[in-house]
Amino acid sequence: MTSGPSRVALYARVSMSDGSQDTGVQLHRLRAWAVENGHEDAAEYVDEASGASDRRPAWKRLEADWRQHRVNVVVVVDLDRGFRSMVHFSRTLEEWKRRRIRFVNLNFPLDTETPEGEFMAYFMVGVAQFERRVTGRRVKAGMEEAERRGARIGRPRRRLSRFRAQAAVRECRSIPAAARFLGVSESTLRRRLSKGSRSG
Repeated sequence: MTSGPSRVALYARVSMSDGSQDTGVQLHRLRAWAVENGHEDAAEYVDEASGASDRRPAWKRLEADWRQHRVNVVVVVDLDRGFRSMVHFSRTLEEWKRRRIRFVNLNFPLDTETPEGEFMAYFMVGVAQFERRVTGRRVKAGMEEAERRGARIGRPRRRLSRFRAQAAVRECRSIPAAARFLGVSESTLRRRLSKGSRSG
């Protein structure tokens, strides 16, 4: 580690910017960790972007800060909040090693300084990437089949239609997987399935 006090960055991300998700739960846990570890002045970086997107303004600011030696500890709730892919994780981890930046993952503590910890981190990122791609392929195929049957499938920006919610659950085969693909909470998805939506 670098000498002097740790400069801690708390990073949170959600997939939607329409109010169906918020970063409150993540930030609560991140702040609690910071307080417990004596980092009450930790900086917060928050993005609203999909798991595969590279358009993350807060992450870009975080990158600039660690490269300017303003950050030497990065904390996330889970690996998939921070990393888009195996390649992104690998490149970032190698850079952090060179710069002696500590990485903290709250849901599954990993010591990436050990071969075992690094292997587990790569494994978990790989599983998340695989799941995202397989789910996307299933949903795309389901939407195409629905369109061939003449169904109208909207892509509402602000609200989720009942039809799209049902199609996602059918193709993903579970509510948790469908919620992750759609970028909404499970409770939001369940409400749409039970009540429907006027949109699309």
